[in-house]
Amino acid sequence: MDCLVDGQSVEMEYRVDAATEYQHWVWVQAEPIIEAGDVVRIAGFARDITDRRRRERQLAVMDTLLRHNVRNDMGVIIGNAELIEETAPEAADRAAVIRRTGENLLSSAEKQRGIIEALTDGKSSGPLDLTAVVGAGVETVRDRYPDAELTLSTPETAPTCGINALEAAVVELIENAVTHNTDDCPTVDVTVAVDDAVTLTVEDNGVAIPTMEASVLTGDHEMDALYHSSGLGFWLIYWVIELSEGSIAVETREAGGNRIRVTLPKRDR
Repeated sequence: MDCLVDGQSVEMEYRVDAATEYQHWVWVQAEPIIEAGDVVRIAGFARDITDRRRRERQLAVMDTLLRHNVRNDMGVIIGNAELIEETAPEAADRAAVIRRTGENLLSSAEKQRGIIEALTDGKSSGPLDLTAVVGAGVETVRDRYPDAELTLSTPETAPTCGINALEAAVVELIENAVTHNTDDCPTVDVTVAVDDAVTLTVEDNGVAIPTMEASVLTGDHEMDALYHSSGLGFWLIYWVIELSEGSIAVETREAGGNRIRVTLPKRDR
């Protein structure tokens, strides 16, 4: 109320209802109406977000427990598999399979963590420069895969809006184009353009993305009993772009490979 009386708008979440030991959460947005320099009215709303807060807390608890258990247990499995590889040559091939599978599960656990952080961040889409975000993402992938050929073309700035996890989604998108490529020299072209919207295009010379996987990116597929995916990466990308109020299009290039186009809202400079 002090902020509103001073002429400042307010957006906040807080707990209410002493009768239930403040177990209920509300989201409040309010704007002062100013006439002749004085606050004469206040316009706004309060919304009960208790269920959303409860779901966020449940996700956070499950994330902590799963991450802790998976990390510890897979660490034991991977460590023993490495030991077998070193000390038992006759079983080295089988041990290598165990080790690689364990490493893939750990990677999935990290992506799961990124998804939960994106879903429970609680912050709306905010101002970002996609040129800076994509530039940082490309450098991250270059460090991880020095044999890949990555090209980057961006304007000086590309003002857009997105959530904090947008860079993680960009890294996942580019990294996927490298790791799912059977060519000896994976090639990925990354382009950012600004027109009526801000667009990120990632093109590769790899294997065409399966239809079911592509439908995850575009939001045309829901998880069901028949669904099978190679991992959580595409779900991470889809949810982050959706929360950033963007969209994704996937197509197969005539020359081979994939073209993925991410469209985000353009922000006034």
